[in-house]
Amino acid sequence: MSTSPERGLYRWEWLAVIALLTICTAFGFLVVKRSAHSELRMTDYSVYSRSAWAVRIGQDPYTIADDRGLHYCYPPTFLVFMLPLADPPNGADRSGYLPFDVNVALWYAFNLLLAGWAVHRFALAVLPDETAWSRRWWYLRLLPFDFCIPGIGFSLNRGQVNILALALLAEMLLASRRRRGIASGWWLAAAGALKVIPGLLVLYPLLTKQWKAYLGVAAGSVACFAVIPAAVWGLDGAWTMNRNFFELVASPGLTNTGDTSRSVELTNATSSDSQSFHAIFNNIRHPERRSRPDNSDALSKGLHYLLGLSMIAATLLRARRIPNLLDSPAEAMIVFGSFCIIMVHLAPASHMHYYLFAMPTVMGLIAQELIRRPDRVLLSGRSIAGLALWTTCVGIAMIDSFAWSLRLREVGLAAWATVALWGYSLTRVR
Repeated sequence: MSTSPERGLYRWEWLAVIALLTICTAFGFLVVKRSAHSELRMTDYSVYSRSAWAVRIGQDPYTIADDRGLHYCYPPTFLVFMLPLADPPNGADRSGYLPFDVNVALWYAFNLLLAGWAVHRFALAVLPDETAWSRRWWYLRLLPFDFCIPGIGFSLNRGQVNILALALLAEMLLASRRRRGIASGWWLAAAGALKVIPGLLVLYPLLTKQWKAYLGVAAGSVACFAVIPAAVWGLDGAWTMNRNFFELVASPGLTNTGDTSRSVELTNATSSDSQSFHAIFNNIRHPERRSRPDNSDALSKGLHYLLGLSMIAATLLRARRIPNLLDSPAEAMIVFGSFCIIMVHLAPASHMHYYLFAMPTVMGLIAQELIRRPDRVLLSGRSIAGLALWTTCVGIAMIDSFAWSLRLREVGLAAWATVALWGYSLTRVR
């Protein structure tokens, strides 16, 4: 029996792929049940669909809440693309609208496909010449997906937009790798118009010396924040939508001042499972939940920025050791992933499903080993153990059924494990 990495998957490997697809499909049924057939809709997707309904009837989407009282907290452009999946509240006319469970199923399927697309595009950025459908081709895609399954699964379960953001970042990196600077900037602008926090990745073109990428960022930002909103709301309406986002979400999230109507559901350090550095320091310094302050104090925020800026500086200094980063695809992926890890923890509010943004780092580490061992398919035992340990730490922190797992989440088990992954990956940039 041939063991060449150029051959296709063995039968047992195909069975493993089929098992993974079966699990993802079964999980989709569970997500639809929790989201659409429970007494309370257990999904964040309802926020997007309800806000899209507000756009369709000419109301301000930032003032409309879903059935759980949650508000839309992203820039306005995304809602334009959500209009076909709009969902009116109970008692409103549903003519022309899809049933909510169909909406959820479509959103789940779309995001599952996007997750596969994102890992495929990341793989093309590091090893574009692998024989299609060979074992190495498959393993380069399956292993990052499997190691990042806690973040992917959490995002699918919550109906979040992070997988879409990850796919946009995958297109950005692939365009950069192919020396298409302007296109790379366009994709980055689109990701920033969706989640804002990818804005930190404007540092990446500095290291690749793709100055045209900033033209793409500028043009894409104009399209996403001005042209598309103006096509729906008009010039005055586009200005109002962007101003509402800044005043209701961005400014309070950064400064804890101004309009605090979103504080309980988003911006307070204690309002969610935030893994931002400042929230973790706030939890550590105030272990008693009942007496824990809602907002991080100056010391916690100071440590937050000190650690984040130190990580940025270390990443920049390490990446400068490679004169032409784009000629070292695995190392470029690791550097890109390092910025993704930093952006997750520097965000004012960072949730557990954000850990899928570690995929570029995981992909870079796996690709680096496969590049150095062109005759191999599997990783070394040490690499598998290290990545499995990181996945386990993130997965444990996502469990909310036990007091001990919640405590580990609060003190930053997932965050510190991911910082360790970041530090280790940088040592591999040579």
